[in-house]
Amino acid sequence: MSPTAQSALQDALLRMIVPMRREFGCELNLARMRQDYAYASAIVTEAMTSATPRLRESARVVEQHWRAVFAEALAAPEPAARAETAGALKRRAADAARRLIELIGPVGESLAIRLERVKDAPALARLIDESCRSVANIRGEAAALAFRRQVADPGDASGSAGPAEARRADRSA
Repeated sequence: MSPTAQSALQDALLRMIVPMRREFGCELNLARMRQDYAYASAIVTEAMTSATPRLRESARVVEQHWRAVFAEALAAPEPAARAETAGALKRRAADAARRLIELIGPVGESLAIRLERVKDAPALARLIDESCRSVANIRGEAAALAFRRQVADPGDASGSAGPAEARRADRSA
């Protein structure tokens, strides 16, 4: 990333801190946003729903810069130790679909079908994020966090915490 682009990104991130705290009660962890795609995309998605035009514009700048950065990182091949076999991926997806139906019933049927048809790990991660949002909307944040822990990638020590869990962790630190 060029120095000019890095400067624009840093400026946009700094302009997001106070409005995110005021409007959403979210304490941004800038270091984590630079390293964790799921966290960064959840924060940007939340910021895009803001009533404040300046916050939405900052979120667009961040999304534009990181789309390229994370695309390179996601396109890089995983180490052999963490790469999931097709069978393991299918088992994880089927388990996530089953648990989703157990939690939210027929409302989650279309999402469960998409989970069972997943082809790769990034698509599974996106669908698990979407499933967590559905569970949170229907059963609450605690159920969504429990669901995320149950279906987390065994090679992922962080468990891909969502923005609400990240807020709690940031506040306690």
